[in-house]
Amino acid sequence: MKRLQRYIKVFGKASLLAGALFGLVMGVRVGLWNGLLVGLLFALGWGLLMAVVLVPLDLILTRKIPIDALDVNQSRELDVPKPQDFVFRSVEQIVTQMRSLRAVTPFSDKGLICARTKPSWASFGEDIVIEVRVLDAGRTRVVISSRPAARHTSLDYGKNFRNVEFIEKSIKASLA
Repeated sequence: MKRLQRYIKVFGKASLLAGALFGLVMGVRVGLWNGLLVGLLFALGWGLLMAVVLVPLDLILTRKIPIDALDVNQSRELDVPKPQDFVFRSVEQIVTQMRSLRAVTPFSDKGLICARTKPSWASFGEDIVIEVRVLDAGRTRVVISSRPAARHTSLDYGKNFRNVEFIEKSIKASLA
């Protein structure tokens, strides 16, 4: 049900916007009522085309991802039984070695590492922020978050979930 609501939201917005724009243009050329009718038909056709192409693609690419993880903004917390400086340096090294990242900027004074992935066919890239903060003596919390670089992205085909999952597994393997 959550997937269906997501598709209706995404395709509804895109179809209405495309239909309204096309209807306005056609309204100027062929008259208001005919333009509205053409815009409505265009919106229905565009929504159907998007649904036929993008729904199967999204279902195939996200079939192994839990439904709760389909949100485009992903975040995870990880507690590490090591000091903050050591964890920060280790995480920075892990992230700088990732080939999928285009820009990595560490802010050691704030305990932040910011990165951006390269654009791909599935997205315009993702912004990844890793926060490393002290819990207590000898324990550190690592908060990994990933979100689309394009603010209005509604479908990410599981890219942000995979980013967070990969970084979390790499940190666990490196600091184990």
